[in-house]
Amino acid sequence: MYQFESIYLDTPIVPGRILDIFTPAQLRREVSLFFIHGNWRSGSRADCHKLMEELQTQGYICASCDYRLEVNALEQLSDLRQGYQLFAEYLRQTGRPGKIIVCGSSAGSHLAALLSLAEPGECGENFSGDWTRPVGLAVSGFPPYFTPWKNIFPPIAQTMREIAGGPYEENANLYQRLSPIHYVNERSCPVLNLHAANEHIFPLRHSLEFDAKMKSMEKYCKTIVYEDAEHGFFYDTERECQKAAYADLLEFLDKIEKSQSE
Repeated sequence: MYQFESIYLDTPIVPGRILDIFTPAQLRREVSLFFIHGNWRSGSRADCHKLMEELQTQGYICASCDYRLEVNALEQLSDLRQGYQLFAEYLRQTGRPGKIIVCGSSAGSHLAALLSLAEPGECGENFSGDWTRPVGLAVSGFPPYFTPWKNIFPPIAQTMREIAGGPYEENANLYQRLSPIHYVNERSCPVLNLHAANEHIFPLRHSLEFDAKMKSMEKYCKTIVYEDAEHGFFYDTERECQKAAYADLLEFLDKIEKSQSE
């Protein structure tokens, strides 16, 4: 059994700015998880509920946050920063440590990486107030680069233009600011990258370049490729590739928790 509650970021309610929190009956973990769903233009915080239900059985408090789907990427990032910080304050008010690992898939992994690696406002989004730095980042279907690349999947190129507010040629600086790899530095939190072998949207070579940059900064990064997995595969734990990714996520969570207790 677990407690489930939704918290709205605004009064009156603004659609797309809602936070769901699952609190297990037995709290056995020092770290908590904040999930961001995929697809910049569709999807819901409920997409992450199956993983959250599994993780709460392990004693983890989990949250998933919507973001507005009709706005640009910077406004989406602003929504998520506010939802994330609200979750951090919720943890503190309930006597829990504000040690949060951010998780995301596809577009959610893009926004999760910006939230975790860039300083508040560094991308150009609006955010003010206190900030609780994430202690880890776990992503799948991850785009380290937002700048267009050769042979890019056309629907993704079109969506990138939409959420950036225009083509790359008109604002190359914005596209760079929306590229997570741009923010890797000596302060970057540990990263787990769960990459699908049948990934058709974001190239493996980009993840390997991100991995190499993290390690060049002597920061922890582990990239794992899952056989027979496809883009957006990790929203459940039924298939073999999903079970393997879940086991690797639990190992990563244990590693972060141990490092935070040292």
